[in-house]
Amino acid sequence: DRFLRRMVRVLVSTAIRAAVQGSDPLELRRIVLAGRRDGAALPAPSTGLCLSGVGYEPYDASAGGAAIHAPSAAPKNSE
Repeated sequence: DRFLRRMVRVLVSTAIRAAVQGSDPLELRRIVLAGRRDGAALPAPSTGLCLSGVGYEPYDASAGGAAIHAPSAAPKNSE
């Protein structure tokens, strides 16, 4: 539970930093897919954070069952 809360705060602060700096729109995606915290910002303060909605991409079974697979990370069909 603590890990998830901290992770959300890191994602929020990293997204805000990228927007303020005018970074490439795919920067956040690259940081997340890298699987390392090197490029991430420090966690945002928890005060004032509020979940206002959640959105999902359509389910794609051909991408290994997850909608968040990067195109290069999607498993290859062995047919």
